[in-house]
Amino acid sequence: MKGKIMARRLNMVLIGLILCGVLVYGVFLPWWGRQVAIMEKGGPFDGAFWPWLLYLWGTAVPCVVAVCYAFSITHTLREDRMFIPQNARRLLMIARWAVGDTVYFFVGQILLYAVGWNHPGVILLSLFFVFAGLAIATAARALSWFVQKAAELQEESDWTI
Repeated sequence: MKGKIMARRLNMVLIGLILCGVLVYGVFLPWWGRQVAIMEKGGPFDGAFWPWLLYLWGTAVPCVVAVCYAFSITHTLREDRMFIPQNARRLLMIARWAVGDTVYFFVGQILLYAVGWNHPGVILLSLFFVFAGLAIATAARALSWFVQKAAELQEESDWTI
């Protein structure tokens, strides 16, 4: 498959991720939070709507940064320059942002529990998201290493006649 076609498809996937993110963070989470706030009026989670929403919106920031890095990778793919050290660094940065987001998410769960605005069942459920974040970080780190090695091999072969 040619680089331009692959870049176009990856860009469509990234645009789909952006749309899903807007729906989840901009529509679903506020709506769901309001429903829970209405049901818990006067309960132990009363007043937790805005802290929870701001905390969850904070998890979107690393996702946006990672998508920006991914768009810059597809730009080099379009130009048939996939195996370059810059892409390895971009993938490494995606991995680092994923780890940071995962740590932020897990620490936030614990802190919200400490102030009485979280349930132990939610913390157990959040372990799934922690695992997913670490899996994404590991995959991005492995891809970074592969791209770096491929860039080194490509540079060596460019010097051979």
